[in-house]
Amino acid sequence: MVGEIARDISRRVTLMHKIDSGNIVGMKAHMEGLNHLLDQESNEVLLVGIWGMGGIGKTSIVKCLYDQLSPKFPAHCFIENIKSVSKDNGHDLKHLQKELLSSILCDDIRLWSVEAGCQEIKKRLGNQKVFLVLDGVDKVAQVHALAKEKNWFGPGSRIIITTRDMGLLNTCGVEVVYEVKCLDDKDALQMFKQIAFEGGLPPCEGFDQLSIRASKLAHGLPSAIQAYALFLRGRTASPEEWEEALGALESSLDENIMEILKISYEGLPKPHQNVFLHVVCLFNGDTLQRITSLLHGPIPQSSLWIRVLAEKSLIKISTNGSVIMHKLVEQMGREIIRDDMSLARKFLRDPMEIRVALAFRDVSIYIIFDLFF
Repeated sequence: MVGEIARDISRRVTLMHKIDSGNIVGMKAHMEGLNHLLDQESNEVLLVGIWGMGGIGKTSIVKCLYDQLSPKFPAHCFIENIKSVSKDNGHDLKHLQKELLSSILCDDIRLWSVEAGCQEIKKRLGNQKVFLVLDGVDKVAQVHALAKEKNWFGPGSRIIITTRDMGLLNTCGVEVVYEVKCLDDKDALQMFKQIAFEGGLPPCEGFDQLSIRASKLAHGLPSAIQAYALFLRGRTASPEEWEEALGALESSLDENIMEILKISYEGLPKPHQNVFLHVVCLFNGDTLQRITSLLHGPIPQSSLWIRVLAEKSLIKISTNGSVIMHKLVEQMGREIIRDDMSLARKFLRDPMEIRVALAFRDVSIYIIFDLFF
């Protein structure tokens, strides 16, 4: 049942792009917030970051913003999902530079190096009012190749960067940042019903409580709400069918959501991954002070690594110093451990597995540390 659901969601999730972004719940508030930050009356060149965890809707937001504002700019360009195009080598960065210049100038631009591309951008666009969107940035080199300096663009230009990495925005000198947050329960339920029932009403009363349960399963993450709603949309014959499907969804993270969230984990160096998995297994909801004091011995500089996890949108550090991980991110981390035998042996959680490991003395001091803390 779980496998069938995962495969079915994989097929249906490709339909998401057909949903009108202008009707997405909460989009009006996003547009109002961003329009205020963009300060269109100013002639200053502004770099604005849109920051948030994977699957939270940054691309949908910036597409809607681009549709609204790009006609007001003589020159405009939207480069989508940069992380999948660029591997930080010269060839891929030149490709992005050519895409930018060709899109705005409607001309085939030849570049012999990234440095030449930077000079060409400054030369060709330095006097133009540009609206440029760099979507899905995950490396500083990508920004430096396309929009390193404000003087590359004419007065009044607006450069929008969407990313999961606040540290990247800080390094690139982006001072104006719009944080995208998860939906609250009310908006999550509204979005779920909008998609699951195609803008209509549930076929019978029995679906209301199941809709609440399904929307809460996504914990406010828009991409998860969409995935679950699209899957359940074809199963409205009876509430019992939804009940069975929800039981399976609750036991395993949807593979599409897993892949979206896993990108952030896979981009971490090994020491950061190690700290992330400790938070997943032991410390979600604990205080930063307690976590760093416990990890200081086995993982030097753990305090720094935890703050890096916050910059990468994998955790949040609350105002009272608590480390909070989104439930789906935590679930993603646990499935990473479960699927990797070396990690599964290191981070023992199941009582039976712990007893077996201790009985055969197949456990290290480091694992015992994990168990007792």
